[in-house]
Amino acid sequence: MEDKRISGVFVGVEKLNISHLFYADDASALLEWNVKEVDVILHVLNEFHAQSGLKINIGKSNLYGVSVDMEDVSNMARASGCAAGSCPFSYLGVNIGANMACRSNWDNVLQRFRNRLSNWKVKM
Repeated sequence: MEDKRISGVFVGVEKLNISHLFYADDASALLEWNVKEVDVILHVLNEFHAQSGLKINIGKSNLYGVSVDMEDVSNMARASGCAAGSCPFSYLGVNIGANMACRSNWDNVLQRFRNRLSNWKVKM
């Protein structure tokens, strides 16, 4: 592999480049859809294991393709050793790959806020 970098994806009006998200013991990599980028992530995970002794279980990992044909997602997942997931899916309570302009796609987030606020009100 000559170039061991991932390009990430551009999001929002400001075209912010995001390549990964970390939350507690959870991580998401946002890549351009190609074999090279997946190979780089697998290489990074193998290096992480070699340096830290902590192994990522690729078999428990999921590969999603936003606006990608499900057959392509399945083929890429099979080649990388992880499971294929379909869109939309939920990540930290937010629907990914869904039309967020649609009010119903925010119902999960709103319900979580309502639950937390009602618990807070009871304590106060």
